[in-house]
Amino acid sequence: MSCDLSAVVLVGIPDFGRYTLRSLLPQALWPVGGKTIIQWLIEDLAGQGIQQVIICVGGDLDSIQSSVTEPEGIEISFLSQEFERGSAGCLFDAAQKTGDDRLLLCQSNLIRIPDLSGLIETHEKAGADVTMALCPDGTSGGQADDMAAGGLTPFVLCNRAILETVPSEGYCDFNEALLPQLIREGRKVHSFRLTEPIGNSYGWQSYLDGVGRLLELSVTKRPSLRSNPSESNVAGCRSSPLDLGDPIIDRPDVWAGREVEIHQTAQIIGPVVLSDQVRIAEKSVIIGPCVLGPNTTVGTGSVISGSVTWNGVGIESNCRIANSVLTHQVHVGRESIIEEQLVLRQSALEKHPKEVTRMVDKLKESLGLDRIGKGSVFEDGKSILTRTMIAGLLLVTVAFVWAYWNPTLATLWARLTQSDEYSSGLLVPLIAIYVVWIRREELRAVPIVPALGLGLLAFAVAQAARFVGLYLGMDSGENLSVILTVWAILLMLLGWRMIWKIKAILLFLLLTLPLPGQVQGWITLPLQRWATSSAVFSLEAMGYAVQQQGNIIDINGTQVGVAEACNGLRMVTAFFVIAGFVALIIRRSAWQKIVIFVSSVPIALICNTIRLAITTIAFTMIQATTWEKAFHDFGGLAMMPLALAMIVAELWILSRIVMSDSDRRPETIVIRR
Repeated sequence: MSCDLSAVVLVGIPDFGRYTLRSLLPQALWPVGGKTIIQWLIEDLAGQGIQQVIICVGGDLDSIQSSVTEPEGIEISFLSQEFERGSAGCLFDAAQKTGDDRLLLCQSNLIRIPDLSGLIETHEKAGADVTMALCPDGTSGGQADDMAAGGLTPFVLCNRAILETVPSEGYCDFNEALLPQLIREGRKVHSFRLTEPIGNSYGWQSYLDGVGRLLELSVTKRPSLRSNPSESNVAGCRSSPLDLGDPIIDRPDVWAGREVEIHQTAQIIGPVVLSDQVRIAEKSVIIGPCVLGPNTTVGTGSVISGSVTWNGVGIESNCRIANSVLTHQVHVGRESIIEEQLVLRQSALEKHPKEVTRMVDKLKESLGLDRIGKGSVFEDGKSILTRTMIAGLLLVTVAFVWAYWNPTLATLWARLTQSDEYSSGLLVPLIAIYVVWIRREELRAVPIVPALGLGLLAFAVAQAARFVGLYLGMDSGENLSVILTVWAILLMLLGWRMIWKIKAILLFLLLTLPLPGQVQGWITLPLQRWATSSAVFSLEAMGYAVQQQGNIIDINGTQVGVAEACNGLRMVTAFFVIAGFVALIIRRSAWQKIVIFVSSVPIALICNTIRLAITTIAFTMIQATTWEKAFHDFGGLAMMPLALAMIVAELWILSRIVMSDSDRRPETIVIRR
């Protein structure tokens, strides 16, 4: 088959929401039989005659590059997406690296690509601009799962002409933005139902199921991935669904790598893949479909069925493992039973429980928490919590963290620590605790009457939000349910009077959460345009000769690009937190606090404009890249004092034009007759 098309492979960040295995490692790097999924995918594309592959990486570029080996006859290039462009935006950027008129857009979680000739033939006969491949009905990774988990069907064939609709900058999603626009323009969008599973993996269950189906297919069917195998002479191409190594003599359903040791009393029932340096001890039983990763050891008398192990897994004697995934360096103790589980590498906390317990006891003693259960928390007898309520609060807190930690809280933590736009959210819980502390005397006077009924109702609403988020694949729904659950727990334990008293603090907790992806996509490009235009206006007002070309500022022959990261969103989120903190601690009327909080948006935009204008002028004077970066980063930090000064000035103005309650003194009017 002659493939006059290029392939674009999307590799996202480690996790977008709810899959534990994706939090550990990007899907593209999940191993299958000694190779990563993305390596299988590239070899599959090469085997079908595709000569150019562009890999768009939204996470760790170095890890993806180091995991890919370029087959002979194919050109691989990488495109780092430091700022999220969306699937259609990535397709647009990748198209600049190739001149082919047709593009194949793939996700990086595909273990194999089926015969493309049927897809191309359908695309041409239908005269389609876009042809979307859909998974077979009734298989893991069917259409509903694809849309819910990945947001994009397994792969899409499209004509280059549709990219005229995609903006050159900013966020653009294929399903949510590009497809509706193409339909409105009257472009033809066609679908193609696959007849065989392709092993597209989102969670560990679908990964396990996909690997199993492909192993069984490799034994029973062994079809060519090309319409005519002789048409491709690319080295390393696969002539079966999985090129898993050399089958053992007289065992076509068992593949073995290098230096594999199998005891003569062990039994292997295929399909089974034994990667390099696998050791299987006496009287062990391996039942396929099963993949044992490199350096896996299986102890005496252990039975493994329908499972996948990654590199360096050690399984001791007399273990029973079924339908499970064991990740890198997992150690399974003797006589263990593991069924339908994802087993991660044991943490230091699990390895040394006694040491951790002693550390916790010392921490409790230093904080005075060891007195809980022996009497009042406060020494003055004015405790607002009884011992029973404190125990209940601790128990509920532990249950909450356990239920939400992986993946919801872990994912939220990763997003806040890795994103400059939302890193200020890490301060929100600490600020909320501080505000409660400085108001502790005021809160003591509020009676605590637990509201179990209202609390359970609020808890049900929170879990409904989480369910909707899980069902629709919306991280924002899961994140919102975290805050709603905190509210529900506090309502249950403290009652509605206390909740009403601290309502502003509870609302402030919402600033912890990142904006939904679609909302961020809506505002990113307008903010970027505003930042550029306002900076140009400021420079012109100062007498500079400036020209604007899109998001490029040309000043005195020096071109300065306003990147998406400079659109001011990070300042808006940071100043929201600052203004919210000020509003919580000042003694002003409610409407004045609202004015202070809302004014953080124009203050952030003004500060960002000032920063961009000063940075642009500096770039005309500074040539060294290191100094340019240092000045750019320092400019952002320097805006914080300026923003605080603006808020202080705003408070001063409000105090001048509004009379406070303390200034309203009654006057006696005497009427004499």
